[in-house]
Amino acid sequence: MRQSTVYGRHTSWHRWWILAPLFMAACGGGAGGSDGSGMAANAAQQSPASAVNTSVRHFAYVANFNSGDVTTYSIDVASGALSRQGTSVPAGSGPDAVAVDPSGKFAYVANQTSNDISAYTITAGTGALKPIGKIAAGAGPYCIVVEPGGKFVYVANQSSNDIFVYRIEATGLLTPVSTSVSTGAVARSIVVHPNGKFAYVANFGANEITVLAIAGNGALTPIGSVATGSNPNSITVDPSGKFAYVANYGSDNLSAYSIAANGTLAAIGAPVRAGTTPASIAVHPGGQFIYVANSGSDDVWAYRITATGALSFVGSASSTGTGPVSIAVDPSGKFAYAANAGGNTAVAFTIDQATGTLSNPRAESTGTDPVAITTVRALQ
Repeated sequence: MRQSTVYGRHTSWHRWWILAPLFMAACGGGAGGSDGSGMAANAAQQSPASAVNTSVRHFAYVANFNSGDVTTYSIDVASGALSRQGTSVPAGSGPDAVAVDPSGKFAYVANQTSNDISAYTITAGTGALKPIGKIAAGAGPYCIVVEPGGKFVYVANQSSNDIFVYRIEATGLLTPVSTSVSTGAVARSIVVHPNGKFAYVANFGANEITVLAIAGNGALTPIGSVATGSNPNSITVDPSGKFAYVANYGSDNLSAYSIAANGTLAAIGAPVRAGTTPASIAVHPGGQFIYVANSGSDDVWAYRITATGALSFVGSASSTGTGPVSIAVDPSGKFAYAANAGGNTAVAFTIDQATGTLSNPRAESTGTDPVAITTVRALQ
């Protein structure tokens, strides 16, 4: 397993899990998985009830840091169970984050050690990944997201403390569209607002969020910052675009913010307690629940989002393995998935639609050191 290199993380699997804006997850947790229809999941245009049609296929992708590959799973839309599909597909060195575009046609993986991005096409109906190329990133790319319109990709580089911007071509390949934008120290997580006009970066080393405006060509302009707890590791925005939430890895709590019309953030009360070293945060596609993977206490905590945006704890569930560092919610809103970097497993949970609590954990093997997971509804 890789060794911890930044800010006193005690074990190699004490990191957060990322999910792209359209899939729930991670680095920047979105509001749901891609539905394969060209509608971004973090715009929350999809009802949890829409997954009852068992002819629709859902898939999950897991980035395995130490084995340098990505594993594909099909999701049983009735039970939420994961079934491994074929052999894992090679990525670069140290794949650390996965994102899928809103159309469900392309997937992108940030490779932290080789400082590049792997691009893939997604085979309709099977979910299989086919490599189509690589492109250079900054130093230590840690998080990757696709904006809701499916035109641009953003990569947070934790070692060079900046964000790279790319345009998605018709082939799925990426083209740089602007110079890098500087952030605070150790840019760990980025999420795009559902309206596509703003982006938010969690700076692990600076204990703050950088707020950026997005231009029509995808370029980013910093417009402010706001304080967080200690070592913010993952950030998400709720489907309504009214609230943002941050998992503070170093202070074992969550920060909540209201989002103004101009994209700026204002804290909602004091931070709320989480488990030990919360690594990843994701929001339910229905917008009523938040889920947090706690890598130190080996569990996942669930919260209800109140009318004011404040969080109310509703329960916890064991991850059935060690070091859960990524959390994702299926596009149906019926199931949640955690990646156990210390146990080389991905765990499926059933979500109670009334209370948001998690139950019925089921584990499947992954590659070595799984650190990121995302889910997607397949094209038909």
